[in-house]
Amino acid sequence: MTGIGITLDDLGIDNGSTGNHTTTRKTSGYPKEYDFSLELALYGSWRDLRDALYVPAEEGFRVDHRETPLWFALYWAQTENETEESIKAALTGLRYDESVHNSLHEHLYNWARDVVEEDQIRLMVAPGMPHQEPVRQGLAANESTPQDVLEELKKDARKCPEMLYALLENPALAPTMVRGIHARIKDQGWKA
Repeated sequence: MTGIGITLDDLGIDNGSTGNHTTTRKTSGYPKEYDFSLELALYGSWRDLRDALYVPAEEGFRVDHRETPLWFALYWAQTENETEESIKAALTGLRYDESVHNSLHEHLYNWARDVVEEDQIRLMVAPGMPHQEPVRQGLAANESTPQDVLEELKKDARKCPEMLYALLENPALAPTMVRGIHARIKDQGWKA
């Protein structure tokens, strides 16, 4: 395939070689597959997921000042006679750079911060859902998030202290929670 300037790596296909990757790519774990399970639950189908995430995923390449790779355009494009299974196979079998992961996480954060339907908010934190940090922080700052979910996010802040900052951004936070957060961070060097 090198006759037309396309390598297997350009198509997102692992060719088994280790000599072409830089040390930073090896140690950082990227490129790697992306877990779409939360997005699939939110959008309901692989087709809707692809339509909603195409632009944010493509933005990940632009952040690095790169053109959208051919493999991305081929796997994410709509095709004739496609099925939910074929779309799933196309999207989940690829390895994405860190910039694409970050762009998709930012999209999730913005979505979680702006969602107003309580059912969707509760779906995002349902047992078995991947509790990705951007989702938790977006929901913590979302004034539509129910108080019981905010309490759970406050408990989750043990793993992620930045969650407390996101909670303090929420204008609907109950006064007792504000006092509780203050009690936890008043002696910390990173307090608000």
